[in-house]
This record gives sequence, structure tokens and C-alpha cells, in this order.
Amino acid sequence: METNLLDRMLNAYQESKTAINIQLQNKVRVSGRIMAFDSYIIVMEGQKREIVYRHAVASITAIQQEEPKRTAVPSRPVAARSVRTPNPKSRPSQPQPSFPASSSESSLNNSMKEGLLKWMQEQKAAK
Repeated sequence: METNLLDRMLNAYQESKTAINIQLQNKVRVSGRIMAFDSYIIVMEGQKREIVYRHAVASITAIQQEEPKRTAVPSRPVAARSVRTPNPKSRPSQPQPSFPASSSESSLNNSMKEGLLKWMQEQKAAK
């Protein structure tokens, strides 16, 4: 039996023990790691163990791990910087993304796109 995209994503998060946020359809956010899942529920382990019904899930995102901030003591005094006003002509009309998608994210996105396209074609053929 072929696994669907959500099952593959949940399995990847479970195997890598990635901390995730699940936003439910009622805007409640559940955070933690996936302990187990099946076709109806997801068992999350965070501050407490929670069961989330899959039909209530609106979105799933991985929690970005923040690197510990280093507090370095400057070896010499730093001069105060002057405040510059930005030139309104030099601003781009639309903000550009600051980081490229990693290969694992792009492959996951591509497989999700392919799965969605396949599903749409099957639905169209069924009509």
C-alpha cells in the first residue's frame, strides 16, 4: 500500500525526532515531538503528552533550532555609530527571501506537489 504525503512527512519528523508545531483548525497550537501516529491520531510529547486528531490539523511546521547566542566581550571600546536614514529609492519593491530552501525541504515540496498533482488528475479522471 502506498503511503500518503502526510504519513511520509510525519514519519520523517518522528524518525529524526524533530520538534514541530501543529496548528489546529481552531487556531490552537500544539508543540512537541511525534511519539506515534496512525490514520486517525498523532501522539505528541512536549511539556505533556497529547493526542491530536488528524482531521483537526490545519498545518504542521518544524521548529527552528536557535543557536546559543555568544556574548563576546569586545577587546577595545567600540565607537558609537551614526544613524543613517535609508534612501527610499534604493528599497526593493518586494522583499526577497533571505535564505534558500535546503535540498531536503525542496525534495519534500516537490514530492508534495507531485502527489497533489497525481491526486487532482485521479479526481478529474473519476468524474
